[in-house]
Amino acid sequence: MAIVRTKPFLLISVLNKQQEILNTIQKLGCLQIEKIENSNETKNSNINKELNEIEKTKKVIEKAIEILRKKLNSKQQKNEEKKETKKFTAIDITIENKENIKNQAIKIIEKFKEIKILKSEIEKIRNQKKILENYKNLDCSIKNFETKNTIVLYGEIVGEFTQQEIENIFEKIKNLTYFEIIEKTKTKTTVAIIVCKTMLEQTTKILSKLSFSETKIETKNKPKEEILNLDEQVENIEKEILNLEKTIEKYIYTINDMKILVDFLNIEKDKLKAIKKFKKTKNTFIVKGFLNPIFEEKIKKIVKNKYNSYIEIFKETENCPVFFKNNTFVSPVETITKTYSMPSFEDIDPNPAMAFFYYIFFGMMFSDAGYGLILTIGCSIFLAFKKIQTEKKGFFKMFFFCGLSTIFWGLMYGSFFGDAILTISRKFLKQNISFNALWINATEKPLLLLILSISIGIFQIVVGILIKVYSLIKRKEIKEAIFCNLNWATTLVGIGFFLVNSILKVYILNYVGFSLFSIGIIITLFFSGYKEKKIMKILKGIINLYGITSYISDILSYSRLMALGIATGVIANVVNILASMGGNGTLGIILFIVILFVGHTLNFSINILGAYVHTNRLQYVEFFSKFYTGGGKSFSPFAIKTKYFNFSEISRK
Repeated sequence: MAIVRTKPFLLISVLNKQQEILNTIQKLGCLQIEKIENSNETKNSNINKELNEIEKTKKVIEKAIEILRKKLNSKQQKNEEKKETKKFTAIDITIENKENIKNQAIKIIEKFKEIKILKSEIEKIRNQKKILENYKNLDCSIKNFETKNTIVLYGEIVGEFTQQEIENIFEKIKNLTYFEIIEKTKTKTTVAIIVCKTMLEQTTKILSKLSFSETKIETKNKPKEEILNLDEQVENIEKEILNLEKTIEKYIYTINDMKILVDFLNIEKDKLKAIKKFKKTKNTFIVKGFLNPIFEEKIKKIVKNKYNSYIEIFKETENCPVFFKNNTFVSPVETITKTYSMPSFEDIDPNPAMAFFYYIFFGMMFSDAGYGLILTIGCSIFLAFKKIQTEKKGFFKMFFFCGLSTIFWGLMYGSFFGDAILTISRKFLKQNISFNALWINATEKPLLLLILSISIGIFQIVVGILIKVYSLIKRKEIKEAIFCNLNWATTLVGIGFFLVNSILKVYILNYVGFSLFSIGIIITLFFSGYKEKKIMKILKGIINLYGITSYISDILSYSRLMALGIATGVIANVVNILASMGGNGTLGIILFIVILFVGHTLNFSINILGAYVHTNRLQYVEFFSKFYTGGGKSFSPFAIKTKYFNFSEISRK
């Protein structure tokens, strides 16, 4: 089974069994519920209120969880990454303590807010202290003294000035002003100035030229005494913060209960959203949607026998959602297809064919056995020790197989971190120990690699066309299959034989290739216009012959398999050359290790991205365009979706 096409269903039951049936189908996760227009807006309005209340509670609990997580030790944080399985009774216990857990979460958030306010207060005090540090030599309190005729200004003059320079600046008004330097650094001078009010404007102009900034601060005590007071305030506040932190830490034991509550709220939220889609009468409710056919008999048995309700399952149509079901080798590339588009009703699953080519192309482009080894080991470790979501797991499985393919092609091309083995043996052992290619040395025989790349490209395109032929024959469109698709497959296979002969030098392949090429061209010329009348058939055939340029363009796109394959090895070799230029001394060895590590890390990062992007492009543009329509809908069942734990069962009281 590859593409699983869901079936429409209709379920009718009495209202008093709604909750039980909903729990069952959520647990099975086999039904996608669709909206039925509901005339009872009042009930939906009540559901919306419940949903809003759930969302508010969830935000409070999750905020408290976030605060508590920061208090966990490293071992506890490591355990946090695992999504454990809990028994259903854990949810029932949590429901009983729901209000208590919510109140605890509120207290945690309140304490956390208090801590934030106190930390903000400390920051203000420290800023104030920083200003007062400039006045610590002042032997009086800082106040805006003002008499009938004078005013005192405190502030800082930016820049490096001597006392003489400042005196010179105030020379013109020295009889009407008095200044004293309180603190002096390289960048600023802190001063106190007593100004006659009649000279305030003139003094202000002089000060503005010196980038004078007035200090807006007052103290009851001398600055030194005030600094000590501020230090004492900070110390008291820090003690208060410590007590609040300890209070929060006392709630760490509740973190699991809070997580279970969040999962329960998610389950309830999904239920309420599902209920909004139901159609209800006074005594019954109606559900419609799509059913996973694997559960067809099971769901019929449960609904009819257990709940004595009515269910009807219809034949699948083109509007039914679909999902993929493939083996371990194929399923990792399903994400690539989903990113492009889900299959239409007429499509067949492209993943089995694509998986084979995807892994080969990625390996040919990444093309270094050392890089492939790192990729394979890295993915293996990640899959073995990390509990991750299914989709992300598939992504790492895909790169695991890509890594194996890369190792294979690296061995074929003779590249293990480029020519690192030869470079190391020459530098440290004074010998020429090399890692020889098992088949093609990509840098020495690029033309051979180009022919191989194009030949594999032709093979993929032909496979795509044959899939299209198969689909058309299934739909009984025999002429379309043979005259407009199989003809091009025959033509391309003929070209492929020419290319294979250029490698193998078996000249009979030329005759086979010429024959197939000629048959394909003749079919195109005389039969591809079968829908037209009389002379227009030939004219249409001549026009259709122009289509070969599109195929040639697609074939040439596969030259990137050669280009990126060579690029990976060449850049790796350049890194090795640069690393070996430092000599054999201690510094040279250090440089060798650093350049080798940095260079190969960069090469690995750039080329894995290039291999991924261009492998996807070859599938989307060159392969899918030959047979794949897309535009289908993905099956999204109503199921138990939790954030923190898996539950073996869901119990409802």
